Parts: sequence; C-alpha cells; structure tokens
Amino acid sequence: MPNYVYVDPSRRSAHWLLPSMDSVILSSEALPSSEYGSKTREAVAYVHATVSVDSSGDERLSASDAQQIAVSAPDGKGYRLLADKADRLLDARLLDGGRLFILYAKGKKLTAIELHARDLSSPLVSYELPASIK
Repeated sequence: MPNYVYVDPSRRSAHWLLPSMDSVILSSEALPSSEYGSKTREAVAYVHATVSVDSSGDERLSASDAQQIAVSAPDGKGYRLLADKADRLLDARLLDGGRLFILYAKGKKLTAIELHARDLSSPLVSYELPASIK
C-alpha cells in the first residue's frame, strides 16, 4: 500500500499519512489503550513499517529493503519517523505508564525505542539490547 488517507466527514477534510506516494507501507499496527482481554480496545497510537528506497537492488520496494519505523496518532496525524534503515520491526507494545515500546533489528543488533504513547513528540529513549540475532 503506498499511502493511507484519513477522512473526517464531520469537518469535510482529509489528509494522507505519508507526505508523498514514493513509499510503500508494509504494515501498520494499532496499539490499544487497554489490555488485550478487554472488551473495548481503543487505539492510542499506530506503529508503521515503510520502505522508500530500493536498498536490495531488485527494482521494487518490499520487505527485503531497509525499512523505516514510524508512529502516528490513530487519526494519522503526528506522523514521526523513529528509525531509518531497520531490517525489520520485531515488536511494538504499550507498557505500564503509557510508554510505547518498539523493538527492531538492524543487522545483528536489536534496538529498542520508548516514548510516551499519548505525546508522540515526546523525547525518545533509544537503546541497544545485549542480545543479538544470529
């Protein structure tokens, strides 16, 4: 999917998630504000994996290319790039205290990013994990 359009019928407005059609959205995962067993699971943020450069040289944009990891609000606003040139998104979840946790692989390294889920412009905490991919 090259892009998502978000429509607000009450305001008769629309906007795109990405600023251009030059990328491919590989995945978008909603992160719920409540536990998975809860009956209501309103999303507080979305985590997106996109590709914008053919880094594999196969003349197409796909999961085999370097990926960008980004977040947005559920309405598609506040899009923020968190990691560039990741190999793949491994995990995204909401931690206690409303912190968003994202884990991705880049080469053999595992990197985690944390930020506040309700304030996607909040400062990032990024750290490598001692484990590696073999």
